[in-house]
Amino acid sequence: MDAFLETTAIADLLFKDKGTSGRILEILSKYKVKYSSQYVRMEIKRGVLRHFVYLHNKAVECKKLSEVHACISTLSSTPQKNKLSTVLKAIEDFYANFEQRELRKLPVNSKPTEFQKSMLAAFLRTRIRRFWTAFEKQVDIIVDDTECYKRLHVLKPPTFDGKVFDNTFSNCDKFKPGICRLRDFCNDNENGLVDVHTNLSKTQKPDVETEKRLRAIKEVLRVKKRDILQRECWRMSDALMVLEAPANSEIINGNCKHYDALCNAVGKVSVCYRKPAAMAKSTA
Repeated sequence: MDAFLETTAIADLLFKDKGTSGRILEILSKYKVKYSSQYVRMEIKRGVLRHFVYLHNKAVECKKLSEVHACISTLSSTPQKNKLSTVLKAIEDFYANFEQRELRKLPVNSKPTEFQKSMLAAFLRTRIRRFWTAFEKQVDIIVDDTECYKRLHVLKPPTFDGKVFDNTFSNCDKFKPGICRLRDFCNDNENGLVDVHTNLSKTQKPDVETEKRLRAIKEVLRVKKRDILQRECWRMSDALMVLEAPANSEIINGNCKHYDALCNAVGKVSVCYRKPAAMAKSTA
């Protein structure tokens, strides 16, 4: 049996603490071949990498560490909950790493908080720079059935511009038609999308993300010749990755709530390493 690593799994493997990455590596050790996809790389560029770049650039541009924390405090937990949680986790991991260091004295003319701010920027810079190549080293095969950002506008890693990163991410709608083959992919996998929609429609009290996914799939199935816009693409993302994963692969993920249902719909196996507290108690 092979493994397919979706976005959360890759992000946790490369950006989270050793405890989290260690659990994933232990799971992966039993698989013969490890897959991921170009679509996963796109999601990380627009998600975790973008949030890391935001925090890194603030750590460079702000004069004081207190100003960095002030910027973070303005992030709303509702519309930007993913950004806020990623930033807070990055800071937590930085301090956990920083606390293990033994420093006899600070650099000349450096204040403690100024030194911490520069170390935070260095911590983030290392993780941002290594992602593109590290991603390819973690898996054996990168599939790309959707040809995501492969034509007309190529997906690029963050670039270092002076002292900050540029992680420009253009809306692919500006380059359509022809930038990807998502429409063809959805047409080829129409039965799978129908099964996903049917299964998710049975969900009692679906969350907002599931409701958006259902509406997007319904629209994509309704109009089969029109290019799929970025909004629908992103709302279907988890479903697309499950369909893109090779038939003989199990989906390694940290999102049991969504992937268990999606995998069940198309007859694939969800292997979730981040069990919710309630589920963990019930299986104890």
